[in-house]
Formats: sequence, C-alpha cells, structure tokens
Amino acid sequence: MRDGYSGKLIASDDWLERELDFESTVHVGHIALARPLSGETQD
Repeated sequence: MRDGYSGKLIASDDWLERELDFESTVHVGHIALARPLSGETQD
C-alpha cells in the first residue's frame, strides 16, 4: 500500500512540475493546491 501511495505522490509531483505555470500571477487555484501540499493541518 505504501509503495502505491509513494508512486502516486511522485507522479502527481511530476505532473505539477510539467503543468503548473510558475510565472503566472497567483490565483485561488494556486492557494487551493498549496494548502494540502504544505502538510499543514487545522487545529
């Protein structure tokens, strides 16, 4: 199970690096994506 999730995380990271436009202005979609990737939890 761990290996499956590791593979999915790596594939997702690869996709983001290919598809995300790092030069564009920040919008709500970037913020929505950054929140779960930050690993930050709500207390």
